[in-house]
Amino acid sequence: MFAAGFGRPDQFIEECGKPSSRLASLAALKWLDYFHGQTTPLNKTVDLVESVISGSAKNFYEGPEGLPLWAVLSGDVKKSKGVFYDFTDEAFQQEDWDFHQRVVGLLTLFLPKSFETLQVRPEGFPELSALPSAPRRYQTWLERYLKTQDGRRLLRESYEEKQGVELKHVLVLCAAVNLARANDNSYAFAINRHLLMCFVDYGLENDIEVVGSDLSRFLVQEFLRH
Repeated sequence: MFAAGFGRPDQFIEECGKPSSRLASLAALKWLDYFHGQTTPLNKTVDLVESVISGSAKNFYEGPEGLPLWAVLSGDVKKSKGVFYDFTDEAFQQEDWDFHQRVVGLLTLFLPKSFETLQVRPEGFPELSALPSAPRRYQTWLERYLKTQDGRRLLRESYEEKQGVELKHVLVLCAAVNLARANDNSYAFAINRHLLMCFVDYGLENDIEVVGSDLSRFLVQEFLRH
């Protein structure tokens, strides 16, 4: 739909129904079922759409921006592990960090500049770059603080500084959620879930082209429910 230049399903379906439209060959497909998630198109259907709307198949098979979003959202632990460790290796250059240290490192990416001068930080709180290797009490304090009203304001400040959130960051947080579930790590699950829910509240649906609205809805209604 978006690859064809339409912003709403009803506009796209209407255009498919016009005999003179370049999309006319797609009119017989069950678009309402696809849009509502009631039916998954067969590969031959995806290939048919690709023959009319170039580039649509790549989004379907792989995910937007070439990222494996669909696999991660389906709960694929192997794919999630690759996404999570590849991202954190590149971001932090600390291949010896364990899973929890990497999760703490992710947290630091979503804090505003003002955090470094925050007065309520406990005595001895380290610089953010050192937090993943710092004593656990400092990491625990940050995780708890970010769930307070003041902490949520801090996350919003960072969100606005960065002018929203990128799909690659949503992807790695979802991957972390899957790994936390797989390893029964309630702490890692809770903080990553909290970040994703905050981003949904702050306007994730408007930040990510093509899938933002559907992604926000799926995160809330399905992916983060348990």
